[in-house]
Amino acid sequence: MSDKQLLCDFHIHSCNSDGDQPILDIVHLYGMNGFDVIAFTDHFPDSETAKRIEALGVEFPTLREEELESYFEKLREAGEVAEEQYGMLVIPGIEVTNNTEKFHILALGVEERIDPDKRPEEIIEEIKSKGGVAVACHPADDVTESRHRGNTYLWDNFEELKDKFDAWEVGNRDDLFPNIGRKKVNFVANSDMHRKEHLSSWKTVVEAEKNVESVKESIRKGRTSITYFDI
Repeated sequence: MSDKQLLCDFHIHSCNSDGDQPILDIVHLYGMNGFDVIAFTDHFPDSETAKRIEALGVEFPTLREEELESYFEKLREAGEVAEEQYGMLVIPGIEVTNNTEKFHILALGVEERIDPDKRPEEIIEEIKSKGGVAVACHPADDVTESRHRGNTYLWDNFEELKDKFDAWEVGNRDDLFPNIGRKKVNFVANSDMHRKEHLSSWKTVVEAEKNVESVKESIRKGRTSITYFDI
């Protein structure tokens, strides 16, 4: 890509939640494949979901609140490696995951706790108050929804939320959401990576300088397009 056409993936999960790769392995994977910007967005769940998982007595596949500080420190260290070895920008983030009310929201450019128990409008406001970008995750309708069965809250409430989000995912992994594509909203497309093979997926091309503030501002202003990246 040219200096102002940046190949980006803003939705990546590591083994700090339910992905299967360490953060640095993911940095090397994207760096060696020529990416300009990536964002880590491991799951941070609502309290009811966290209680249900703990009650099952299984390995916790999401970030715990007490892990957030160390998680963001890992992302800062990974960002230094990415910049030094590949000239690649790493944006910190989390996926605010409310499986009780059935919605997921990306908080990009945020290194603080975002409360998953709030209503989406309040979560968006909190993300923006911390200087972040709020993205509606895989906002499928009940026809196109497949991998995230039942998570249609954001689409079901599109009219109320459409102008509150900075952007909506129009592509997620191999899925395109025609319901979003028909609307006049800012959009991005991401891998929702959990495994290495998910690198092949829809991605975002952003017209911006290669720094966090420029990328965030370009998302807010809709200076994006999408492309399918296939290895």
